[in-house]
Amino acid sequence: MSLASAISTASNGLANVSAQLALVSHNVANASTPSYSVETIDSQSLTAGGVGMGVLTGPAVRSVNQALQTAALQQDTTVAGLQTTQTALQAIDAISGTPGQGSDLGSLLAAMQDQFSTLLTNPSSPTQQSEVVSSASTLAQGINALSNGYTAQRQTAENSIVADVGAANSALGT
Repeated sequence: MSLASAISTASNGLANVSAQLALVSHNVANASTPSYSVETIDSQSLTAGGVGMGVLTGPAVRSVNQALQTAALQQDTTVAGLQTTQTALQAIDAISGTPGQGSDLGSLLAAMQDQFSTLLTNPSSPTQQSEVVSSASTLAQGINALSNGYTAQRQTAENSIVADVGAANSALGT
């Protein structure tokens, strides 16, 4: 082995050690960073005819635990779904009204039934007929408001799903 070849081999070895130390310091510096994954460098010795020729230093590669990453992504998906459901149900609950307070469907239906019961006592009374029609109209408006609220919440949930899938695809691309 010539002196130039020995110096080249030693130089390759030192460059490999330097790269390994730089990577270790990088890993230590970023150890507390959320979602940081450890990086490693693969090194291979180079030989020709049984004679050492140096070291081949590979690129830095992330070490990722696939099982943990999959579990974390599944949990994120579950949480996002539950948040979307909670948001939709809170809005629907607000539209539905408080039971017994007069604006919920049960109260509106009971009011209409009361008006029908009153109308039974005097079916020819225009005032009672008008009250039945008014309470039926109020019930129909309440049903329409609920239907519109359900439709709006379904659309909001669908939009949220589309946005979340887009964000997930973007993150996967990154």
